[in-house]
Amino acid sequence: MPNLSLDTVISSLFFHIEQWTPALTRNHSPYLLRHILSKMWFPCHGNLFNGRIRASQAALADDLDLTREWTNKLIKKLRDAGWIKTYAPRKPNGKYQEITIFQIGNQLKRLLKKLLNSKQRSKNYSVNSQTQLIPTKEQVEKNITFLRNLQHKLGEQLAMQPAIDKKRRL
Repeated sequence: MPNLSLDTVISSLFFHIEQWTPALTRNHSPYLLRHILSKMWFPCHGNLFNGRIRASQAALADDLDLTREWTNKLIKKLRDAGWIKTYAPRKPNGKYQEITIFQIGNQLKRLLKKLLNSKQRSKNYSVNSQTQLIPTKEQVEKNITFLRNLQHKLGEQLAMQPAIDKKRRL
């Protein structure tokens, strides 16, 4: 995902999760999702479409200072709402492993596509744009003249202030 920062994705996530699935804003779901995205961001070099992480619910709960049971409920809510996909491999004896594999869900893909196609991204902003050029000599002289006139006017107003204060006291 070129030119999208983690901050942009997370800020948009908090806005859109409230719009698209308002029930998730009443609990810690957005914070768990933010934590999962943060863990996923660097291993996949910002390409969340192909990103995945392996994490245990206990480790996620510990990172967010939540109980494992509550974290499992939040993961289920996020999965049911389509924000994440999870997969828990089974051991040969049929029991699930403690580690879960997390990927982004359809809602998150929708958000990322929306960000990538936004009109704000299509504008070519440059650090050295025309608005950031060094001012000309004429502009500098005009600014200096303006500041001197402003200082003079303010000085006159401040000099008149004590006379006005004396009249108010009488």
